[in-house]
Amino acid sequence: MRKTIILFIVFCGFTMGARGQTIDLSGFPQETTASQLRYWFNNDVNIQTTSTLSGSTTIDASALVSGIHIVHYQVIDNLGIAGISASKLFFKLGESSATAASLHYWFDSDSKSVKSTDIASGTSAIDASVLMEGIHTIHYQVVDNKGIAGITASKIFFKARESSTTAASLRYWFDSDVKGVKTTDIASGATTIDAAALVEGIHTIHYQVVDNHGVAGIPVSRMFMKVSAKTITATAIQYWFDVNDALIKESAITNLSTTIDASSVGQGEHTLHYQLKFSDGTLSPSSSATFETTQTLEGDANNDQKVNVADIVVIQVFVDDNTKSIHGANADVTGDGIIDKNDVEAVKDMIITPKE
Repeated sequence: MRKTIILFIVFCGFTMGARGQTIDLSGFPQETTASQLRYWFNNDVNIQTTSTLSGSTTIDASALVSGIHIVHYQVIDNLGIAGISASKLFFKLGESSATAASLHYWFDSDSKSVKSTDIASGTSAIDASVLMEGIHTIHYQVVDNKGIAGITASKIFFKARESSTTAASLRYWFDSDVKGVKTTDIASGATTIDAAALVEGIHTIHYQVVDNHGVAGIPVSRMFMKVSAKTITATAIQYWFDVNDALIKESAITNLSTTIDASSVGQGEHTLHYQLKFSDGTLSPSSSATFETTQTLEGDANNDQKVNVADIVVIQVFVDDNTKSIHGANADVTGDGIIDKNDVEAVKDMIITPKE
């Protein structure tokens, strides 16, 4: 009861204290509306603001070139408070009314000597008179009728000395052997490069076209791989069973096939390890496969598909030295898990007399 009375008194006191005075709500959030949009493109700090924002607005992207851009933006409410910034990727398409008007271009690494030529007619001649003979690279940009330049493209070309100048020979060397420069004739338009001295593997060829006046162009480099010209075939297979890699056997491969002799392993699951032997004497990486052997003839301890005195001899070996593993068919003829005299007697009873 005491607890209830105290709470009632506090509540009444709060009610009485609020009578006859105004409660200040200025610290509480007030309802606002989106009014404007602040935005900028990519890494350009030139911030722009829309005049109004009534559910949707149009952003002016006319100054951007065609391609992928990022717009960063903030919504500003009617109290002038800006929200957190957000970003969006977008792709600007070229305007349908835009047409190619001119071409900006420069040669090799001389990006400070940009030239321009009119291409409104669809074609234009490039002035390469300042270049020396040889291989060069032209970099160019198409500029539309609005003054917007496209992305830069590059092409390699060969400048000949004059109309009577023709490619006559090719100077070349491999890798870093700059002292081993060789020359071959290319007047016919084609030639064969002698790479016989190189080992198999990846190499780089450096070459220069030399014209009929003896003027060499700039060097060009290309990577290539030299492979062996020898024909290598698999001649045999080397193999062993389980973990006994000391007993490696070899079987010749004929017509892409061979036979594996598994007569030395006992009954049950085993692992075959094998690798190919090639005609050049090398070996392939080893591979493995599991298989299972079964006893097809009871009492055939040596797995020769016959039950005879030879099986007694095999079993007797295990009786005399029970540390040896079981080879061939199961020598435990009685199936009691022990190889002993009982298995010898059992085989004697099972020996089949050969027919005359």
